[in-house]
Amino acid sequence: MAQFIPITTGPRNPRDAVASEHSRPLLRTNIAWTFVGQVTHAASQLAILCVLARLGTETAVGEYSLALAVTTPIFMVFNLHLRVVQATDQEHQFQLPDLMGLRLLTSFLAVLVVAVWAGFLDSWSLILATFCLACGRAVESISELLYGEFQRLENMRFISLSSIIRGICGALAFLACYLLTRNVVMAIVAMSCISLACLLFLDGRMISLLAEASAPPWYRVAWHQARIRQVLFLAVPAGFVNATNAWMINIPRIALQHFHGTAALGLFAGVSYFMVAGGTIILAVNQSVLARLAKYASTNRSAFHRLLVKVMALNIACGAAGVGMAFFAGDFLLLHLFGYADPILSRCFTIVMLAAGIRYAARPFVVALRAEKQMWSMAFAYVFAITSALLASLLLIPRYALLGSAIACLTVACCELAAVIVAFLYARRRARYARATLHAIDDPPGNSAKLSA
Repeated sequence: MAQFIPITTGPRNPRDAVASEHSRPLLRTNIAWTFVGQVTHAASQLAILCVLARLGTETAVGEYSLALAVTTPIFMVFNLHLRVVQATDQEHQFQLPDLMGLRLLTSFLAVLVVAVWAGFLDSWSLILATFCLACGRAVESISELLYGEFQRLENMRFISLSSIIRGICGALAFLACYLLTRNVVMAIVAMSCISLACLLFLDGRMISLLAEASAPPWYRVAWHQARIRQVLFLAVPAGFVNATNAWMINIPRIALQHFHGTAALGLFAGVSYFMVAGGTIILAVNQSVLARLAKYASTNRSAFHRLLVKVMALNIACGAAGVGMAFFAGDFLLLHLFGYADPILSRCFTIVMLAAGIRYAARPFVVALRAEKQMWSMAFAYVFAITSALLASLLLIPRYALLGSAIACLTVACCELAAVIVAFLYARRRARYARATLHAIDDPPGNSAKLSA
């Protein structure tokens, strides 16, 4: 039976640290739970797209995909990736009430920005679908903040259970409401209600069970300016990188809808969903090792590099499997899942999965930079990546439509891989220089000469 690890609100004493170390789950167990949770969640989202493609219209698929394309990157900008800040906070500098206050503020701003953006869309159904999905994302952002506490303690089992329940129940609510009403907006409202129920009756109860009796409730809000400034210094570049990741995927979709309409976006959504689903799984598995990497980064560099190599091998293997699936079974999957029999879509599928494999190979470098808290190095790298996404989309999509969108995804993936490798090498060089400087200060040459004499 799993042991409950209490969540503390301040630094722990050495005895607590030793107890927590012994009660941590095995890394393989965490990865297995995370993999199962994310596969189930991704499969539930795939079921939504399949039902919309089979029973609805291409326009319905396009409306849902556009709402996702608009809300996802905006929330990633305003969420500031606080979960990474929590997971790497091995010194317990930041408290949950402070982070909760910041998260509520940024979620409100995100909904406001989405509402303004939605006002420029060309139909009421698109406007309402985008706004309702934004409200659901705001609820999920609070759940994600609670996930950060579980991740810091390396208890990925609770995160996976919540993802499984929310994914399955949300998909069932969406599909049942859509079959009854044939209205995408009402289906999104039903799915958002499931997210709210999971937050109140599942995630909140799990946090309460893990918390000490003296800890404040999870919904308590505080605002300490000194701590908030420290959080923002780490979280702003991390949030920028996380948002840029989403924009790099969604800029080709938004450009395709702008130049060729919602129906074209509906076709490309099915083709590109496998890249998004695989990326979600890869990201979640990499996040399950983030806390361990953050610990090794300051205590055991050889273990840090060994674990990083294993993660890299796993990501490359998953990317190769995705490319093989698209090349050998792409026609079968597109026909039986979405009813697509166009050879151009099959070619797009292979190109998109090749782009996905390259992006998966870049993820370990990103995780390593996060574990070492090199947030600003990543931010500068992703400025280059997002610029390439904009240029590739503007140059390729107006002329080549669906095929241009796939090639744009491939171009962006190559630029991202190159950028994060350069950032990783630069961060390592800076770290070696800092260690050498510290060693020179602690042991100046004069002292060494005196000792040898």
